Amino acid sequence: MQIGLELISFLAQSASNLAAAGDLASLSSALEALLHGLVPVEYAGFFLNDPCTGKLCMLVATGFSREEREAAERTAMDRHPGWVIRNRQVLHVPDVDQDPEHLTSDSPRSVRVRARMFVPVLTDEGCVGTLGIASSRPHAFNEAHLESLLLIARLGAVAYVNIARFKQLDEQLATIRAQQHELLALSAPVIALDADLLLVPITGRLDPERASRLTERLLAEVTARGAQGVVLDLTGLGSLDAEAIASLARIAAATSLLGSRCVVCGMSPALARDAVALLGSEHRLRATRTLREALSLLAAPPALSLTTAPRR
Repeated sequence: MQIGLELISFLAQSASNLAAAGDLASLSSALEALLHGLVPVEYAGFFLNDPCTGKLCMLVATGFSREEREAAERTAMDRHPGWVIRNRQVLHVPDVDQDPEHLTSDSPRSVRVRARMFVPVLTDEGCVGTLGIASSRPHAFNEAHLESLLLIARLGAVAYVNIARFKQLDEQLATIRAQQHELLALSAPVIALDADLLLVPITGRLDPERASRLTERLLAEVTARGAQGVVLDLTGLGSLDAEAIASLARIAAATSLLGSRCVVCGMSPALARDAVALLGSEHRLRATRTLREALSLLAAPPALSLTTAPRR
């Protein structure tokens, strides 16, 4: 009973390691540990298609030198591993010397193999690899070896499918992020009105991520162009919350540190009320009703445009 419990514990840990495998390297380590725990043999090879490159890789190479491993991987599709993958069948040759069909062939090795057993690694989409064991002794493998290999191949196939799906998901997420970045750029473009004046029409909602990206692009443009003035046009902005108001204030402060004056225009009465309610009457946002007024304000000398003229 104790042996049975140890085996169950080993299989449970192996299944956990395979489930956690996020790439072929971690899958290789988990499979090698499982293989050595269940089928301690002289030589073993696990071949899988790399989902990134489509190339057949030898993930496990027990009993191989580096040169032997490279040769086995390079010639795999032309030998018995390729036969198993193409035919999706188990290949068991108890004695290579008694194989009239010559179903197997050696890659360059320092030892002579006498017995081989290979099983396909099958998924719903087809055969993605093969797992095999070999021995220098003829008739070294039996039905227990076969069942163990089939179990390992099934577990490896599940882990492989998960890795491939995670890769596809990562690619989809990367595409979505790129599209979001493009949409953010389009929703608040930085437009050069002339050599030293920039216009940024903002529409929709100014959330923290969008404000951060906008600030990054705007400051880069101010620096690159030596812009003296920036107009933030809020005509198409839907609403303002505390974070959006703070973002606008930070943008204005950042542009001023680069020597550029920032004016906000196009605020609706509702947005103006929100701004005053959130910031109070003492704030650093210079605002005008229209784009024309903003341009006129920036066209005036700084001393006149950014201070209130004294009453006479």
